[in-house]
Amino acid sequence: MEARLSLPPRLRAVARAVLPNRPMADIGTDHARLPAWLVHSATVPRAIACDVAEGPLAHARRTLLAFPELAIELRAGSGLSPISPGEVGTCVLAGMGGALMRELVDASPTVTASLDRLVLQPNTDWPSTRAWIAAHAWTLVDEQIVQDRRHHYLVLVVDPRTPASPNWSTDDLELGPLLRHRRDESWHAWLHARIRHEERALARARAALPDCDPRVRALASALDRLRARVS
Repeated sequence: MEARLSLPPRLRAVARAVLPNRPMADIGTDHARLPAWLVHSATVPRAIACDVAEGPLAHARRTLLAFPELAIELRAGSGLSPISPGEVGTCVLAGMGGALMRELVDASPTVTASLDRLVLQPNTDWPSTRAWIAAHAWTLVDEQIVQDRRHHYLVLVVDPRTPASPNWSTDDLELGPLLRHRRDESWHAWLHARIRHEERALARARAALPDCDPRVRALASALDRLRARVS
């Protein structure tokens, strides 16, 4: 059973961030493996798995058919709208673009205000998502970078009930206000991968444009800033 409910590294990091002994909701659940693992491991007593489309919900039903004893309820709906205020301690939004994630959370402010924790794993728009957290004056409890196969994933752990006044710099937004000071191995691996990506982008730009072009200069400047953060 444990093998069938195994999680990839990115979802294991998300699972570790969920508040224990409290119900949780997985928004955009798809296969429902995360809530199934959390309930089966007795990390949480019950879970709500939500998705807006019937295809992912059907996928989730197939997962849960093998584990009828698990206290997991499937609900159809957009974002946090299927959840009632105070019904869960943690809401997880993982594996979607940062812009969509922010839109879904902002569409349900009453539910969000009742949560003790938001666990976010945005696939894109990391700086914008951090800026959004700061704009809401929420507390960033933790942030981690996890390598899963050849990709790096960001996990943000947010307390939306405890006010904060983060005065984050551009470096904080781009590199992580907690991560860039912790400077752990996973952060360094992500930063080196990011530098290689920017080097390739700059090489392509220089092959097509003169060095005086503003786009080339912007790429070169961004690359210099990243390289300066390695040491």
